[in-house]
Amino acid sequence: MKTFAQKSLEKVLMLERNETLGVAVATHKGESCVCVGIGRIEEGDDWSFTPLAKLLSWNEIEEMTPKQDKSIKFARLLDAFRDDASGVSPDDFKEDIEHPLLTRSGLDEAGL
Repeated sequence: MKTFAQKSLEKVLMLERNETLGVAVATHKGESCVCVGIGRIEEGDDWSFTPLAKLLSWNEIEEMTPKQDKSIKFARLLDAFRDDASGVSPDDFKEDIEHPLLTRSGLDEAGL
């Protein structure tokens, strides 16, 4: 099973690489929110959108404390994963194949 770290980095790659990046209003836990994902926001019956990240409210931002040391380590893993992974869309990342750097032991070794 893929780690949360790998699934997160896959979403980053999809957002970086996909030409149909969009922003949509969604409902999350009964509340309206804005999310970023894949799919053009257009009228019509064939509209499809895959949310990948929820944009944070000001209160959620204020409650966070970024961790510089771990963020630098995570960015290094992203760079390595970016070089290895060729996916663009959600279908490209469906297989449950763990990347060696992003297994639980790989993350422990990286200090994450």
